Amino acid sequence: MLFLVGSVLLLVIGLPLLFFLLGQGEAYVTWGPWISAIVLMLWVLLDIGKIRRG
Repeated sequence: MLFLVGSVLLLVIGLPLLFFLLGQGEAYVTWGPWISAIVLMLWVLLDIGKIRRG
């Protein structure tokens, strides 16, 4: 549940907000899906690592 809430907050709210606050809204529209996919894959790998370690 925490993974779901964290990923939604980060990728759906935090990442676009960061880009638009920095004045890079056009860059987010162009590269946002790629950045979100990479961040989500890294987040999943970190979460899997936590599960395996206990």
